[in-house]
Amino acid sequence: MEHRNPGRSNFYHRGLTFGIIIILAWMTPQTEAQKEECRQRPMDIVFVIDGSRSVRPWNFKTVQDAVKDMVDAFEKIGPEETQIGLVQYSSRVRQEFKLNDYYSKEEVNEAIDGIKYMEMGTMTGRALKFITEYSFTAAYGARSDNPDVLKVAVVITDGRAQDRTVPFWQKKAKDAGIILFAIGVGRRISDKDLLLIASEPKEKHKFYVKNFDLIGSIPVMLHEQICDVDECEQEIDNCQQTCKNTIGSFICGCKDGFVLQDDRASCLLYDPCFEADCGYKCEPAPAGGYRCTCPDGYKLDRDEKGCVAIAPSNLESLTLTDITHTTMRATWSLVSPELEDMIDHYLVRYKKAGDEGEAIEVTVNERAIVLEGLEPGTEYLVSVTAYTADGLKSETIKAQNTTLFLGETTLDLFNPTLTTMQAKWEPAGGDLLSQYVLTITSPEQNRTFTITTDADTTEAPLLEGLEPGQLYEGVVTPMYGKLAGGPGRDTETTKSLIKPNIRVTDTTLSTVDVEFTGIGMPADRYELTLVDVETGETKYVEVDGSESTAKFYDCTPGKEYTVTVRGYITEGGREFESPEGVTEGKTKHIPAPVVDITSTGLATADVMWTISEYTPLLFKVSYCPKNDPENKKHIETEDISTKLTGLEPGVEYEVEVVAVDFDDDKKFTSEPGSDTDTTKSLHAPPVMATGRTYTTATVKWGEIGMPANTWELRYHPVGSPDIVKTSVFDGSVNKTILEGLTHDTEYEVVVVGVVIEEGERFESPPGSDPFTLGALDPPVVTISDPTTSSLNSAWVDNVDADNYVISIKEVGDTETPEKIITDGAVAEKVFESLKPGTFYEVEVIIQVDDEGNIIESPPGSTTGATKPAPPVNLVVADSDPTSLTVTFDPPEGGYEYFEAKCVPYGTDPESVPVMRVDREATSVTCKDLKPGTRYKVHITTCFGGMKSKPAIIESVLPVDAPANFDLSNPTVHTILATWDPPPNIDEVTGYILVLRSEKLGTIHKKKLPGSETSFTFTSLNPATKYDGEIRALVGEVESPPATDSEITYPDVIKIEVIDISYNNITVKWTKSAHPDISSQKLTYTPQSEDESSGEIDGIPTETVVEYLTPDVNTYVIRNVKPATIYDITIQYVYPDSESAIATTEAITLAPPPGTPYGTNVTDIQFILHWGFPEYNAEPIGYTVTYVPTFGEMVFETEIPSGEVLDLRVQDLQPSTQYNVTVVANYGYHIVSEPVEGTVTTEDPSNEAVCTCSTYLRKQSEMQGTLNDLVSVIQTLTRKIERMERSISIGSVELNDEPLGIRRGDHGF
Repeated sequence: MEHRNPGRSNFYHRGLTFGIIIILAWMTPQTEAQKEECRQRPMDIVFVIDGSRSVRPWNFKTVQDAVKDMVDAFEKIGPEETQIGLVQYSSRVRQEFKLNDYYSKEEVNEAIDGIKYMEMGTMTGRALKFITEYSFTAAYGARSDNPDVLKVAVVITDGRAQDRTVPFWQKKAKDAGIILFAIGVGRRISDKDLLLIASEPKEKHKFYVKNFDLIGSIPVMLHEQICDVDECEQEIDNCQQTCKNTIGSFICGCKDGFVLQDDRASCLLYDPCFEADCGYKCEPAPAGGYRCTCPDGYKLDRDEKGCVAIAPSNLESLTLTDITHTTMRATWSLVSPELEDMIDHYLVRYKKAGDEGEAIEVTVNERAIVLEGLEPGTEYLVSVTAYTADGLKSETIKAQNTTLFLGETTLDLFNPTLTTMQAKWEPAGGDLLSQYVLTITSPEQNRTFTITTDADTTEAPLLEGLEPGQLYEGVVTPMYGKLAGGPGRDTETTKSLIKPNIRVTDTTLSTVDVEFTGIGMPADRYELTLVDVETGETKYVEVDGSESTAKFYDCTPGKEYTVTVRGYITEGGREFESPEGVTEGKTKHIPAPVVDITSTGLATADVMWTISEYTPLLFKVSYCPKNDPENKKHIETEDISTKLTGLEPGVEYEVEVVAVDFDDDKKFTSEPGSDTDTTKSLHAPPVMATGRTYTTATVKWGEIGMPANTWELRYHPVGSPDIVKTSVFDGSVNKTILEGLTHDTEYEVVVVGVVIEEGERFESPPGSDPFTLGALDPPVVTISDPTTSSLNSAWVDNVDADNYVISIKEVGDTETPEKIITDGAVAEKVFESLKPGTFYEVEVIIQVDDEGNIIESPPGSTTGATKPAPPVNLVVADSDPTSLTVTFDPPEGGYEYFEAKCVPYGTDPESVPVMRVDREATSVTCKDLKPGTRYKVHITTCFGGMKSKPAIIESVLPVDAPANFDLSNPTVHTILATWDPPPNIDEVTGYILVLRSEKLGTIHKKKLPGSETSFTFTSLNPATKYDGEIRALVGEVESPPATDSEITYPDVIKIEVIDISYNNITVKWTKSAHPDISSQKLTYTPQSEDESSGEIDGIPTETVVEYLTPDVNTYVIRNVKPATIYDITIQYVYPDSESAIATTEAITLAPPPGTPYGTNVTDIQFILHWGFPEYNAEPIGYTVTYVPTFGEMVFETEIPSGEVLDLRVQDLQPSTQYNVTVVANYGYHIVSEPVEGTVTTEDPSNEAVCTCSTYLRKQSEMQGTLNDLVSVIQTLTRKIERMERSISIGSVELNDEPLGIRRGDHGF
């Protein structure tokens, strides 16, 4: 896992960016003419960035971002404008891209992002060499043939160079016309290191960033520019004597006899006493420099420049004057002024009461001192003593005085408004009060402003521009010159507008009245809004600030509204609004009337209605036959009842009532209320002729459905319809005796009922009965009030029967039924324990006792059926989201067919249509139902025109699974679930979403609102298959599940190199979040320029694969080759898959050669030797550098063979110490850390040193030959050892060249 220091990364990036911005400013012209000239002048810019290990990966990324910031700052990039290249260096140098590789900012920035961090040493000299010899050549895209093209290199480094060649190659770069900028970051880089890199003038070409706080110390902008302005000619330099112009700058110089000082501008004469400040006399010092001297009787003072006498003089007249609040001046004189030269210094002591005090030394040239830092209003005791250089002292003189007093004050902040307040304070008093300073601060706004008044003013001007509702802290300080007295403090809060309270005071059908309170201050105006809660429609009202009520018009009846109010006030040229007051209200509405047809007549209906909580203006009543809606009639009334007339008898009418009202000149109506009922109808009265004799007959009749006003009876002999007699009876009469009849004649009697209603006459259908006189007629039998197990039978006869003989049997039954004899006074019988749904025949015979003889009439009979029983054993056999099937068993008894209804729960069954079910059916299916709804299934048996009670069973329909369920968009730890609601569902109550894996079981179970159609599962394991299912909840119904599966992505691995040695690499990577990882696959491969593979000296040279346990996230790769680039990968291995591969690159350390030393040293040459690198290293050569200790020339030699371990160094300066470094070179430009040594050439004046050149040359050649022989033997020994190791593990091939025997520079 990559660990980063955010603070360090932040300052590193900001510092670099700031430095780069300064460089851009350096390149920015100042005048319009210069701007035009520089804009046309092309530049080749090469960034040289430090890729050493100390930078760290996160800061290296910051360097990349900072360079991109600079690229973005250039106006144009192209072959005619600015070209950009980039070089990275560490222990080796790599041209990341050339100057002519990219010609757009986007391409350059993309290339910068693609740079791989080297993470090795800091060979800055080698980098300067590379850019001088390669980067600014035509082969690398530079426009070297164009003298107008500026060559600029920006070196960014965080540490001291590990090679000593920086000064040498900096001079080479300068000679090549390259301008070098040096940017240093962090504590590892010093100012001296940057000066070695930067071009002249160095202070203008170097930048340093230590931390964020010091960024401001860098100059905001360089005043020079890349245009070649002659600063010397324009006299903008600060040189004391001479000035030399350079490209973009200048260099100061000095005249003969003077030397340039450290400020690089002023000059100093070589004479050491020139401008010396000796008090008496200056003499050159033998060791260089100068010394001051004194005459007899005097000696040098402590700074060794002035002279003082040896003995002191007594003091007198100590006075304390010029007293302020914190200072006073002490002055004294000498008793013997002629002895002043003996005094070395004065010691002045001063203290306050209870204090130890302080002491100050005063030079002998002064007899006065200003005592500073005193406390105001305090008495001080001052003493003065004179001292000689030998420690002798004079008598002490003393004086005392008191410093001036400071006053104090109190502050009062008052009279606040929204944006202003006032401030006043008490006079401070004290000595020399000069002014008051009032500071007002808002802690919340982090805002402060200051007001200064004179000493006589104790009230500030009106404080304006404040913010409402803010706490302000005030401090007023009395000032006594630069001293501050005791401050006064106070706090005050500006006023703020309060939220107005609002309430709805009244509503009508179309208006809303509101009342509201103030906002804490007089308002200029109020804005009110009325928002329809359902539709969002908004109305606005604005009223004057003096109002506290408002009215909204044109509202919709029965609507819920949200009402808001804000107050506005203008102060100080700004308008402020109060918080929003909110309330709710609802307009009135006209409820639908509840209608009831209370009674009906033949042609009338009495209708009344009620309406809750509202009294409308009038009602509109509409009525019509239910089956004839086109024939609708209307009446209007203010009453809550009416009587409908002119109706048809026996017709079902529907009556609707609508309430009507007016508001704000607009008409509003309610929803209609309705009721249905049927007008009464008359039926034929039952007629029976009884009590017949030979000439009379008693006629009885029954009701006609309602009370009759009169009865009209007509009778005539059958066959003689023209002989009709009519009688009219009052409606209360129901029988009469017909007399004067003809015996043994058949008569027909007809009875008609007459009803008078609302002045209109209505006749019933006629009821009739034929009878014959002189015979016993059978009774007229009727059956009524059937149940499933009983029938009620009644009969009418025309005689006074003594008994009745009664029997009942099933229709079609051939067996003789049981006969029952009842008393003649009772003419009815209830038969019980009958079968349901069965037709029965009832027979009645009249018995008359005629003087002891029983005479029976013919039987009177009728048939009737018991009610059918309902079906039994109802079972919900099948259901799906839109249909329901119920099975049943037929009932006991008879049945003709069945009727069924599927009634939604809470619905009136009468409003549901009926399905007819055939007699043979044993199931019923309801279709086109609503999923997830509870239904009651009613099944009724029909028989003989009768219906049974319904058999009822309840069931809830299922719901389809949610549609289009999909698990998708997997990441390492998340999966997105999406779905659509089940089909045919208007509203889903909720969802149950479950996610599980085979190994972990259920890991997520979520109950989601019905409005959701997606959910993201988090905290999942990587590379794991998950199964998801979702069920919909519709009311109380849970749907079947919809399912899907998805696999999370494998882990994303981050790998980094945390330690590198010569033969080991330590890597670290992020641990897998997967709990069931099987293993981890780590590979490492050396980058090689040849085709070899296998192992050399036991070190692998091809890809090595290691399988590691899951708990490991750090691994040490051992026995790798030094100075080699390795590609390292790590990959998680899961039970069924593998993760992505993470890759990094590491370069093992380059072993340095052995410490260099010199032999055969003469005054002009020596032979340099060094040891072969350890750790099985295979260098390809060496770089040898030797530099005289007190010189600026740097000499560098490349040794092209790794087996050569010495070098003859010639043409040297005698008696000179040379600092030598040797660096081992490896493939891919990898170099070792330098090893250092010193060799000093001999002094030719030394008699012990032979100066014979021939002898020295032969002696040197002999020593060189011996050294070459030693080197060859050492090389041969190493190769033999490697060959022996190779032979021990397999065969080895030998080439034609002798084993390691190579001639050096001197031969054998």
